This record gives sequence, structure tokens and C-alpha cells, in this order.
Amino acid sequence: MINRQSLTRGVGKICDSMTLIVAGAWLLATYLTYANPQLAPALKYIGAGLPIAFWAFYLLGSFLRPKVDPPSPGDPSPRWSGVAVVVATGIAGAIFVARSPTPTNYVILSAIVVGTLVVAALVWRFATNHAAEIGEARFVNNGSR
Repeated sequence: MINRQSLTRGVGKICDSMTLIVAGAWLLATYLTYANPQLAPALKYIGAGLPIAFWAFYLLGSFLRPKVDPPSPGDPSPRWSGVAVVVATGIAGAIFVARSPTPTNYVILSAIVVGTLVVAALVWRFATNHAAEIGEARFVNNGSR
């Protein structure tokens, strides 16, 4: 027999998954509306219903989520956070350049991708070698004002 707690947890996980799926469909519908204006009339009603479904699944999943917070995994290491910043910046630059597809932009896009990978590797190496020196600021009180 299924007890209430396991049923609630299962439905909550399904709602969390559906939130991500609906968010992806919402973003795709929005992109297709702007990328191909001829599809706008066909996507009008789909695009109007997806935000409502997103918020419904999100709120239901939040309501059904267990109230006890799991232990925090802790802060990410300097390696991962540094590489994440470099990759996010590279993706943003690549998206900006890829918006107008010309032969010159393909060369620039390739340079951005390769540069992002090289800089991410250098940041990973630097953060691995200097992990003890990276972190929150530490101020020493030396008595002077």
C-alpha cells in the first residue's frame, strides 16, 4: 500500500520535472515566435498557456516538496566557480555573435569557442595551484587606523 508521504514525494518530483519540461517548451515557443514570425499565429495559444502551466507545476512542486532542508553541499571549489564564470561568459559572447550568421561571424564564433576553452583550462590550472590562496577576504588587524 502506498502511504501519503511517498505519494506526496513522488507527485512533487513529477511536478518538479514537469516544471523544467514546460519551461523548455515555453522558451522554445518564444524563440520560434521571434525567429519565424509566420509561426506566431500557430504558437499564440500554446505560448499563452505555457506560463500558466509552468507556474502551476512550480507552485504545486514547491508545496509538495519536503519541508526539511537537506544538508547543504557547501560552496563550490574555486576551480568550478572560476570555470563556470568563463564558460558562461563564452556562451554569452557566442550567442551574441551567432545572432547574425555571416562568414566573418563564423570565424569570430570559432575564436570565441576556442578562446573560452583555453581560458577555462588556464583558470582551472590556476585555481588548482592556488586553491589555498583563493577565497573570502581575510583582514589582519595590525593596530593602525
